[in-house]
Amino acid sequence: LALQEILHWNPDIICAQEFCDFSNLENMLAEHGYKGTHVPCKFNKKDTCATFWKSSRLVCCSKQEVYYAQQRLKNNVALLLHLRFANAHGQPPEGMIVANTHLLFNAAYGDGAHQLGQLRVLLGRMSKMSEAASCGGVPAPCVLAGDFNAAPGSAVYQLLQTG
Repeated sequence: LALQEILHWNPDIICAQEFCDFSNLENMLAEHGYKGTHVPCKFNKKDTCATFWKSSRLVCCSKQEVYYAQQRLKNNVALLLHLRFANAHGQPPEGMIVANTHLLFNAAYGDGAHQLGQLRVLLGRMSKMSEAASCGGVPAPCVLAGDFNAAPGSAVYQLLQTG
């Protein structure tokens, strides 16, 4: 059912979280012209993040995996990609940075401090990657996708909304 919805909308980029079988998803999407990569969560197989792109439109220039546990921020992950347009005519030469994450959800950590820490790590990595991909001093634009496990009014939501 999800594949039918994806194919109906025909997106250039797909970001997925919380699934178990990357190779199955990769094979299904490859039949429709997508390439993809993922970052598996080492502690919980379901917390994987994957990003797919239409190979006729985009090329992946670099990939960065983020394991929040390495920052003492629980066991979630993020994936950052630098994507460029396959045919750059009329498109931004620097391409774009696409970040995909799954932030912590655990009622025992309800204060949001771990989620905010995870988000700050991710935003910092996005900023560095955007600067590294700059063209003529213009940083690459960024797209942030994910399962943020945050409600309107939460600290994570406020940080994303207002900075």
